[in-house]
Amino acid sequence: MRCLLLALALLLTVETPPLRLPESPAARSFAGVGAETQPHSLEDLLESAPWLVEHAPASDAVWSSWAGWLGAAAHADRVDPARRAGLCRVACLQARWEDAWRHFERLGGHPDWQAAVAPWLMPGAPLEIAAGPGGRAIAIPDGLLLRPALPP
Repeated sequence: MRCLLLALALLLTVETPPLRLPESPAARSFAGVGAETQPHSLEDLLESAPWLVEHAPASDAVWSSWAGWLGAAAHADRVDPARRAGLCRVACLQARWEDAWRHFERLGGHPDWQAAVAPWLMPGAPLEIAAGPGGRAIAIPDGLLLRPALPP
């Protein structure tokens, strides 16, 4: 009985393991994210650019917005973390994993933003998975099939 209670207590305290990346530019960029780094809220980003949601219609306005963000990011002196997170999300939506990892990498220096977008980079995971401290995905659905897409 005591073993059963200990096992139950252990199950109730298990949390998602920390995100560990293989040696890569993305891993070096992510090194600034600590286990307790709180993810940035993405609510404003998703409200400001409705084309960032899954199954958004692919209209000329969507492509113009995306191109504007991409051009602004390419010519900026400093990283705009909201724009870079948005570009990362679009790349994830389109399964362009190398681009997604590059946008993620460029979020280095903004650990709260990296923690917020890290769960998106689990290929196969729905983009609605919430980020917890340190970029850990929380509430991963049972039976979720993940496809490997390691950082370049």
